[in-house]
Amino acid sequence: MYTICSKCGAINKTTNITCVKCEMALGSDVFSPELEANNEEFYNAYIPGEYEAYKEEINPQSLHIKTRAENNPVALMSESSASEFSANNSQSLYSVHVQPAFPPNIVSPTNSNIAVSKKRILKIIAVIAVISLFLIIGNKIATFNSYISDDEYLSDAENSSNSGSLFVVDTYTLVNVSGGVSIVEYSVPAGFNGNLVIPQKLDGKEVISIGGSAFMDCTSLVSVTIPKGVVSIDYGAFKYCTNLKSITIPDSVTSIGENAFEECESLESITIPDSVTEINDETFIYCSNLKNVNLPQGITIIGNDAFTCCYNISSITIPNSVTEIGESAFELCDSMTSITISNNVTSIGSCAFQFTGLTNVTIPESVTSIGSDVFGYCDNITIHGVKGSYAETYAQENNIPFRVLL
Repeated sequence: MYTICSKCGAINKTTNITCVKCEMALGSDVFSPELEANNEEFYNAYIPGEYEAYKEEINPQSLHIKTRAENNPVALMSESSASEFSANNSQSLYSVHVQPAFPPNIVSPTNSNIAVSKKRILKIIAVIAVISLFLIIGNKIATFNSYISDDEYLSDAENSSNSGSLFVVDTYTLVNVSGGVSIVEYSVPAGFNGNLVIPQKLDGKEVISIGGSAFMDCTSLVSVTIPKGVVSIDYGAFKYCTNLKSITIPDSVTSIGENAFEECESLESITIPDSVTEINDETFIYCSNLKNVNLPQGITIIGNDAFTCCYNISSITIPNSVTEIGESAFELCDSMTSITISNNVTSIGSCAFQFTGLTNVTIPESVTSIGSDVFGYCDNITIHGVKGSYAETYAQENNIPFRVLL
C-alpha cells in the first residue's frame, strides 16, 4: 500500500509519516497498484500543470501515469499517447507501470481531498471578495478626497493656507480666503422669486470668489448679479441652472472656470468683461438658447468646446487679442452663418466650426495651424485667404473651394 503526497505528488510507503520529497505530513489516502516503489525516478520525477491526457479512455494494457498537477486525479492514457505526450512536452512522465487492467483496489489519491479542495477554493473566493470590497471602498474614498480638493471643484483660494472652516451666513455657506470670503454653497430660501443680488460683503467680509459648483442645480435662479470685488467664478459655479436667463459679471472678474455656465439653457445673452483673459473649456457648453455673446478684448484663448451646442448663436467676432481657438469651440452652432477671425489667431483646433451654418470664412495669414474637420459637414463652405498662405494649403488638401483675397 502506498500514499501520494497531496502537495508534491510523490508516492510514499504507508509507513512514512512525512513525504520523502517535500517532507510534508502525509494524509490517509492510499492506493495499492503493483508499482515499482523502490524506483528512484518513481519518487522524484514529476510534470507540472494539466494536460489533455485526462480525456483518454481506459483500455486494457493501458499505462497508469501520475502527473504533478496538484490535486488532480491519476491520469490514464494509452502507451502511444503517453509516448506522444512525453515527446511533445519534452518532459519525463512521473511514473509508468504496465497493468493488464485498471486495478480495482486503487483509491484515488485525490478523492478525499476533493472536499478540502472545494473548501480551499471557497476560502480563496472569500478572500478575493473581501480584498475587492476594500479596493472599491478605498477607490471611492480617494475619489471623494480628490473631488473635494481638486482645483476643478474648489478654487485655488479655497485650497490655500488661508482657507478656514465652512460657516453659514443667511443662505450662503462660506469659507474664509485671503482677502475675504468665497461662496461655496447657496441654499434657496422659502419664497425666493428667482432674482438674486449677491451682497458685496457677507459677515463683514468682502466676497471675492464664487466657489466651484456653488450654485449648481439652482434651477429656481432666473437672474444673478455678481458684486464688484469678485475676482473668480470657479468650476461649474452655475452649472445646470436651467432657468437662468441673465447674469451680470463685474469687471473685477479675471477668471471664469471650466463648465461655469454649462447647460444654462435659458441664458440668452452674456457680456464678459475685458478683465477676463481666457474662455475656459466648456464654459458655455449646451447653452442652447444663447444668442448674443460679447467676447472681451483681453482674452487670448477660446477653450475646447467653449460654445459647443449653442444652437442659436448666429454670428461672432473673435477679438484681436485671441491667438488660439480650441477644438470644437463652436461645434454644432448650427445657426452660425458669420464669423470674423482676427489677424492674431495662429491656431484653430479640430472640429472648431464643424456642423455650423458657415458658407464663407476668411482665414488670416497669421494662421499656421488648422486641425482636422474644422469645417466638417459645412457643405457649402468657401475659404477666403491670402495666396500662398496656410489657409490656401489647407483648403486644397481638404477639397474646399478657396478664393484669393485681393
